[in-house]
Amino acid sequence: MGLNGDLVYWKKATPIPVSISVIANSDDDENLTVLADSERVAKGKIAMNNDIIMNINYPNGSILILTNGQLTSAPLLKNVASQGRIKTNTYSFIFENKI
Repeated sequence: MGLNGDLVYWKKATPIPVSISVIANSDDDENLTVLADSERVAKGKIAMNNDIIMNINYPNGSILILTNGQLTSAPLLKNVASQGRIKTNTYSFIFENKI
């Protein structure tokens, strides 16, 4: 409350986090690996600044569109489990808005 008794409040914008796990060596994994490598920053490498849009189709028929996204985390190498098989890869994103 302010000194005169008025309610004081503020809001803070927060990104929408999304993580996707895909089967290793699948088409989706290969495409996301290309995206991750294009955004990776390294000496002498030109990094892209992709504007990512994600369409999510739910089983009940509803559709959610996430806009103005950025890739925040991706596996740079193939991860191997102790059983000798390649682990599922997880890619993390943040988005500014949803429609």
